[in-house]
Amino acid sequence: MDDVARLQDWFRRGRLLPPTPAAPPIAPPSSVDLAQALAHWAQACTPPLTHRAQALRALLGAPRQIVFVLIDGLGCNLLATLPPSAFLRRSPLAELRAVFPSTTAAAVTSLATGAWPAQHAAPGWFTYLPEHDLTATILPFVDRMQGEPLEARGITAAAVFPVPPLAHSMRAAFRPLHPASIADSVYTRHHWGDHAEAYPDLHAGVTHLNRAVADASQPTLHMLYIPSIDTAEHHHGLESVEAMVALTTVDRELARLAEALPPNVRLVVSSDHGMLTVPDSARHLIPATDPLLAHLRVPPSGEPRVPFFHTRDGHAAAFAHDFRARFGERFALLSTQQTDDLHLWGPEPLSQTARDRIGDFIALSDGPDVFLCESPRLTQPQTDAAAIDRHHTTAGDADPPAPYANVRGFHAGLTPSEMRIPLIVA
Repeated sequence: MDDVARLQDWFRRGRLLPPTPAAPPIAPPSSVDLAQALAHWAQACTPPLTHRAQALRALLGAPRQIVFVLIDGLGCNLLATLPPSAFLRRSPLAELRAVFPSTTAAAVTSLATGAWPAQHAAPGWFTYLPEHDLTATILPFVDRMQGEPLEARGITAAAVFPVPPLAHSMRAAFRPLHPASIADSVYTRHHWGDHAEAYPDLHAGVTHLNRAVADASQPTLHMLYIPSIDTAEHHHGLESVEAMVALTTVDRELARLAEALPPNVRLVVSSDHGMLTVPDSARHLIPATDPLLAHLRVPPSGEPRVPFFHTRDGHAAAFAHDFRARFGERFALLSTQQTDDLHLWGPEPLSQTARDRIGDFIALSDGPDVFLCESPRLTQPQTDAAAIDRHHTTAGDADPPAPYANVRGFHAGLTPSEMRIPLIVA
């Protein structure tokens, strides 16, 4: 069985979930559909809504204001661990499908633009920019190797992100609220506007949001981004006490938020992706001297769960042979064209920009496997935008830690744990 057939078999058996299902009656909407429905309510310039986006738009109704809460890393499996009496379990619940890769860089960019990764071309935490011959850590907007801000090299957000954000064309007022650590970042300012507000902790953020709703004098879309669950899962694992504490804290604060909302305000809660805990046996660490890397132009990019490979001229066949010989039992290796034919990146073909950034091959696992690559020149990997300041290690450190040594939770793949995300409309 070749690797395309293996992937299709994993889909048939439910081990993996396709991001763009072909069966409209049973397929859940995607986070792209949700982005388009919210933008349509806010009177932004959007393409014609798909039938799934139309269904979500009808669910939103005609409120005076909408409060959209984006909880990073809240998969349906984690939500199900709350007791039935919890606010998030009591509220009307539906299911969405995350985009692929199921990671913050791809998913939040889809929510910001209403576009699939095939078009917005931000496919992973580490994104290779061939026109500059560098790999960017895309959310903090820095060079992966040196940690230097991309803007210092003359690289602008508008050049890196080709699809304009929906917020720029909204006729309704838009008030985004982010943690103070990322509210003024290049990524946040570009996608959510220069007027993004900051909160120091979630309790203060909810208090600020309730006040903003009460003070609004026109139709307003409010957005609250919460990274605390994702951070706890990355550091301690999905099943950890720390993740449960973060979840119950978010549940309590959102109950307080909902209780104070007037009746003409709609509360919408969703996520960007789920998560899974990776055991040590599923960590495949590739040393910097590994001969497999000699086939590549740059170190593997993308995500540990879904690595992207840019091969040197004339090395594609040799790389594929060597990779499958060593990792074929744990990963399926597909060419970028094969993934495009399977519509993994969205219903439309890959743009040339996205195709160039993804490279020649990607690897996918139906289990919890991650592909971790050492390099003496790499800055310490980051887990997401909210954890930048907690994991920063400079390239000049004498003895850098092993890649992701302190990370237990990962995402980006197509497993149900990563792809099934909730939608709450109350």
